[in-house]
Amino acid sequence: IHAEFWMDPGLEEHSWLPPHGFWFADPKAELLDDFFATYGVRFGPAACQLYQAVLEQNNAIDAALADRPWTLVHGDLRADNVLYGGTVEDPASVIIDWSWASRSMASIDIAFLIGGSTPHVQRLGRHEELLQVWHGSLEKGGVRNYSLADARRDLQLAALRCMTTGLAMHGFSMAPDTPVRVALFMDDAIQRHAAYAVEIEAWQALPDPGGFKV
Repeated sequence: IHAEFWMDPGLEEHSWLPPHGFWFADPKAELLDDFFATYGVRFGPAACQLYQAVLEQNNAIDAALADRPWTLVHGDLRADNVLYGGTVEDPASVIIDWSWASRSMASIDIAFLIGGSTPHVQRLGRHEELLQVWHGSLEKGGVRNYSLADARRDLQLAALRCMTTGLAMHGFSMAPDTPVRVALFMDDAIQRHAAYAVEIEAWQALPDPGGFKV
């Protein structure tokens, strides 16, 4: 999907397909104190420091994202929006719930899926492999002049953008009518996104890397 619609001018003709229309891109300042009181210890100092840098540079991150190549993105690509079928020899998959589709940087979908839905123990040590598989699929689909180094940097930038998913989910989970199952799902996703950004050294893509000290 990313390769098929890569920089396709036809996407710009649809008013219902906004550029970078992410539900998690506008973190609410009033949630910060309770958010870090809840997750600060579980995140650890590195993730907390990176989170603070992301919040301080939120607008600059959006500006950097807007300068990158774009395509059709799902915008809410998590495990429960992917259905699998077929066989081991001939696998098949279907992506559902495109209500947050937009025109944006392809790596947003990768960071959202791996960062939010993949347990730490399953993804650790496999980040480069996953990156190369995705980049290879782009090249196979006809994408040119997009190097592996560009893809790696874009994935780091996407991981920064996806970190603020945590604040949005924390706000949702505080609602009194939120089912326990949903709250537990979001609790896992919040911690996974923060850890993922640290794992892939996403601080390197900060507009001002000085906001995070290694």
